[in-house]
Amino acid sequence: MKANSLSKTLASALNAQMNKKVDASQIYLNYALWAEDRGFECLAKLLFKYAQEEHNHVMKILKFILNRGAEIYVTAIIVPFEEPDSIDNFFEKIFEYEVDITKAFYNLTELSLNEEDWETLRFMKGFVNGQTVEENLSTGLLDKMDKMKIAACDKLNSYALFSLDWDFVNITEGALSA
Repeated sequence: MKANSLSKTLASALNAQMNKKVDASQIYLNYALWAEDRGFECLAKLLFKYAQEEHNHVMKILKFILNRGAEIYVTAIIVPFEEPDSIDNFFEKIFEYEVDITKAFYNLTELSLNEEDWETLRFMKGFVNGQTVEENLSTGLLDKMDKMKIAACDKLNSYALFSLDWDFVNITEGALSA
């Protein structure tokens, strides 16, 4: 085992963030299944991709902690899946969750800066940049939903919902190629 080059505080915070990403992977998996069950196949495909991406983030953080010589603490999944009661609520929950993840990365970035741990600070920069993209995407989804509701006078019919799902083909293809 390598000598631990992380403070206990930073190692603990990184472990907490890694476990938050484990939760995120499971949440996106549940959201994907929710969308699939309601016929939003393109949205489900995008969310399955996000679940895998979150798992990849877990592995990056895990390897970073190990490479710095600290211990890994994998906890039980602590965030229960709350089923959305509508497609609007679905997009709101995704946005709220992404904001929560971003705040956690900001806190880790601030902790790294305060401890003058430049390697961890550099590592966090990639995640913070990625979260900006994720928040922008989730904000875009909320905006799209609002525009569709305005156009449909708050009554989304089957065609509008099909059109919404079809729009995810472009998002999914772009996300998968990234």
